[in-house]
Amino acid sequence: MGKGDDDARPMRRGGSKVGTVHAYASQRRAPPELKYLFKRGKDTTGGETRDARAERVRREREEARRERDEARARRRAEAEGRPRRPLREHPALKPAVIAAHVSAVATGWILKIGCGKIVPWTLALTAKTSLGDGAFACVSAAVVALNANRVRDVLRVVTPTRGAPPLIPRDRRIQSEEVAAIAEALDVARSLQSIAPLVFKLAPVPRAFFTPIVVVHVAPFALAVVAPGVLRTLRFYGHLAPVIFGYAKCALWDAKRVRATVKDGKAKDGKAKKGVGDADADADADADVEGEPPSDHDAQLALEDEIQRLWDDRHEWGARRVKKMILELGGFYLKVGQVFATKSDLLPPQYVAALKSVFDDCPPVSAKKIDAIVRKEFGGAPVSDTFKSFETAPLASATIAQVHVARVDINGKETKVAVKVQNPGSERLMRMDMKNMLAVSAFMDSLKVSLPFDHTSILKEYRAQVPLEFDFKREAQMLTLIGDAIHGKVPDVETPKAIPELCTGRVVTMTFVEGESLGTIIQRALTASGTSSASGFSAKAAAAMKTSGGNAVDGGALIGKLIETFGVQIFALGKFHSDPHPGNLLVGPDGRTLSVIDFGQTKELDTDTRLSLARITLALAADERDAALSEIRELGVDLKNASDDFAFKCAYILFDTRMDIEEAHLSPLDADIPPEMRIVKIETIPESVFMFIRVVALVRGMLISLDSDVHARMIWRPYAMAALRAAGERIPAWALEQEQEIQNGTNGANGAGGEVEVS
Repeated sequence: MGKGDDDARPMRRGGSKVGTVHAYASQRRAPPELKYLFKRGKDTTGGETRDARAERVRREREEARRERDEARARRRAEAEGRPRRPLREHPALKPAVIAAHVSAVATGWILKIGCGKIVPWTLALTAKTSLGDGAFACVSAAVVALNANRVRDVLRVVTPTRGAPPLIPRDRRIQSEEVAAIAEALDVARSLQSIAPLVFKLAPVPRAFFTPIVVVHVAPFALAVVAPGVLRTLRFYGHLAPVIFGYAKCALWDAKRVRATVKDGKAKDGKAKKGVGDADADADADADVEGEPPSDHDAQLALEDEIQRLWDDRHEWGARRVKKMILELGGFYLKVGQVFATKSDLLPPQYVAALKSVFDDCPPVSAKKIDAIVRKEFGGAPVSDTFKSFETAPLASATIAQVHVARVDINGKETKVAVKVQNPGSERLMRMDMKNMLAVSAFMDSLKVSLPFDHTSILKEYRAQVPLEFDFKREAQMLTLIGDAIHGKVPDVETPKAIPELCTGRVVTMTFVEGESLGTIIQRALTASGTSSASGFSAKAAAAMKTSGGNAVDGGALIGKLIETFGVQIFALGKFHSDPHPGNLLVGPDGRTLSVIDFGQTKELDTDTRLSLARITLALAADERDAALSEIRELGVDLKNASDDFAFKCAYILFDTRMDIEEAHLSPLDADIPPEMRIVKIETIPESVFMFIRVVALVRGMLISLDSDVHARMIWRPYAMAALRAAGERIPAWALEQEQEIQNGTNGANGAGGEVEVS
């Protein structure tokens, strides 16, 4: 073989040419079989070494990279040279961008104001209303202490110290011991900072509460001068808000917790019983019965008892807070509390028991102020010149005035008298409260918020009547007028007699009436019998109705006498005492005599209203449904969502005191009241009629407390008949028939009959 490139190459065993390839590779020449793998050209020179090829490849890559960078830079420059619209300015995205921007700004302000303003103010007001005075004072002291620098700045502004001498005179050299004292103080400050770093780190937190705490303490003094009505409203809601939150907590958390606890206990008892049954499968059936848990019915009763105890505790707590609020605010709130004290059919017994003491627990006015008022009313003369003796301690304190015992000479005879002195500032408080309540009522009307009764008309009637209570000259006239009308017509009923020469616009002097209030006797009977509330007056409590001297008291008979006096006042006179709560009813030492006192709140009826009430009384006495409802609508009382039968029952509740119908004992708070009673609404109550309805409600409350039943319509029937005859009106035939039956003794109604003369 020749030595050319095409000559045959030696073969290794097996026919492989690997040896030949390696031989050529060692000579750095390509074998002929691999020539097609190499491209010859200007970049590929024959005999290129490995290092040269690597260097060439590197240069080519760098050049390609440089070309790419240059192209990218050119494209970037071209893009920057062209005007480019931001994405947020795109027409399709512009509304979304604006909404996002506004949301972000609003969220930032809400968080800033909420965390910086609303939360501190809310927590400060919550602490003021929920914590006690002592606890809130401690919290305030801590906040002020942590804001010592701000307190110092405020004090510098309020009390400038321009002329105050410096601590160390400038013309004196600081002594070495003073330097040591200053250094020691700095060391103490550093040690405090090292001991309680958390206090210093949290300094911004109490700083946010500084202004609310200071304002809460200072605002009452400023509002008392600038806006006292606003202050009373805030104080009212400040007292009421914790009560509302407490009841909400009891309903939403405590009651559910009790139910869950009882349910878990029942489940555990069931599992325990199952385990015992599996272990003692061969035991007697009697043993299983003795060890079984209570039945579902017993468990339900136990749950109801536990929940009732929970609500009783809550009612006790709420009654204490409401009583404190009423006594602290006084004014019209105290008068409302006295009305509700007789509504044992409306309020829980704990509230009734707490509010009954409101009659006697009114805070008295100081003797110095009373002395000043009496002096002023009697021409500046000393009290000793006007009265032979005058007890500075009040006998009783009420909403508008308080009563003092005194002695005077009448016709040369020393007589014991009661001096009623008007409380200073009480008239202003009453007017302020009425104005606030009317504003709230008008606001509710504007919001279309409706209550089951005509609250606006009621408040307007109070606005007209309350100022009359502060005219003590009018009270003295009414005391004489009504007292003369009752005297001799209703046995065992008395009224004090006014002493005209000792009566002024703010002082009423009247004869002293011996006795104790009916409310005190009722409460003493309940305590002696162990009864917790006035509802369900037991036979044991009725037997305990006695005077302080031990004479028995028949509560039902006394209420019957009281109702008869109103027959004289309303239908014969047209003027009546409109505040007959138990505190204004005194029971004589003999247990039979009833004295009516405090004639400050009296109502004068016009002739049309008086005769309309007479016609309603006759219709109710004869059980004439259509005639009664017609007269009631004619009077202006509008009952909504009530059928004629149920409206007739409502008429008995509003205009009569009968207690032998089921609805008379139901409360709107009861869970089992009839559906029709839930939806009925007194749309309108004429202002001229409200005080009459209020008297009926007060008497009805006392009857419920005494568990008695006296029908006012039957006692009032002859007085109403006499009033219509005196006015020349025709008496309906059914009324005449009933009158004949009563005279013949065939009508067994609960009441009085006979003829009554109306002057």
